[in-house]
Amino acid sequence: MAHRLISTVLIASVMAFSLSTSATAATKAGAKCQKIGVKSVVGAKTFTCIKSGKKLVWNKGVVKSTKVDPVAPTGFNDLEANFSGVSYTAWKKSREKILASSSASIPLEILVGENTKLNNKNPEYAISQVNKLYVGSILPKNIVLLAFSFQDRDWAITKMEQIVPSAVSAWIKDVACPSADNCLGGGSFHNLSNKTSLIVITTGIDPNNVSNATSGTLEAHEYTHSIQQSSADALRPGVNLLKSPWPPNWYWEGLANFSQHAAIYSDSFEKYSQFRKETSGGIFNNSTWNAKYIEGYFQTNLTNDWDLQYPRWRQYDLGAMLVEILVAIKGPDSAMQVFSESINGGGFESAFQRIYGSSFQSVLPIIARTIALQLGN
Repeated sequence: MAHRLISTVLIASVMAFSLSTSATAATKAGAKCQKIGVKSVVGAKTFTCIKSGKKLVWNKGVVKSTKVDPVAPTGFNDLEANFSGVSYTAWKKSREKILASSSASIPLEILVGENTKLNNKNPEYAISQVNKLYVGSILPKNIVLLAFSFQDRDWAITKMEQIVPSAVSAWIKDVACPSADNCLGGGSFHNLSNKTSLIVITTGIDPNNVSNATSGTLEAHEYTHSIQQSSADALRPGVNLLKSPWPPNWYWEGLANFSQHAAIYSDSFEKYSQFRKETSGGIFNNSTWNAKYIEGYFQTNLTNDWDLQYPRWRQYDLGAMLVEILVAIKGPDSAMQVFSESINGGGFESAFQRIYGSSFQSVLPIIARTIALQLGN
């Protein structure tokens, strides 16, 4: 009797296992299903019964993401603890601002030299993305993109003098394009009288940073400089080291560098992170850039001694990481507001205090430690 009972239980268990296995095996892409809209979970995939022609079949299935967003910092008090969430939060807040902004027409005129071919075939996208990122700021009324190659330098100089008479057009030959093999990069100029932004783009390509010429980040970077000047209603002084009330060089360039990646790669955090790191020139996992060194770099009154002690070109990548922190805490509008209020309200530290509720010097050690943690230093 006991023997028969055990056998019955074993047979029932085997039958149940067989039924379960058959049901699971039946749920696969292209297999028949019974009722449209019914879902079946197999492993990490969720299959849905759909109609294909005259048949009901399981679709290809969707893998459920198990990825959890990193914890976002809420202020300087928890910034260091949540350093791993800074970059993602800044990107996400920028993306949300861009998506929430309407696609207004852009007053953009593109001038291309006769012997010039654009590296980026869609510069309008870069301008539009940055416009959306900073809707609410005082934007230029007119935008002119002037693109030229070495062969078209003289033409570009003439155009620049017509559009922004106050600008030093010799910049084109002396800085932007001194020779055929050294003709790359861009610049931003502003005509205060008619509120016209001039973005000057050369068409040489840096072999170490090809994407900057083709992706739109170059145009986005220079147009951010246009908005900085437009929102402040002031022209950037033609000096190497900016003085108060202008924000320091690392904020001027850092804001533009952050904006170029946030605007162009708003649809992909992976790409944002990739190009953010690729353009950071070796400061990741570099013990030189520890918290103490970073804190020393972020001086607000830049002098020749500072210029001798620190590599100024870090104003781009390191400056962008500081701006990224501010955007993570209070959004992209706050970062541009710091710029405009600096010039019109008593300098960088005064503007920082008003917008973020803390003095810059009091939170600088926290900012420096947070960046060092992000760099792996």
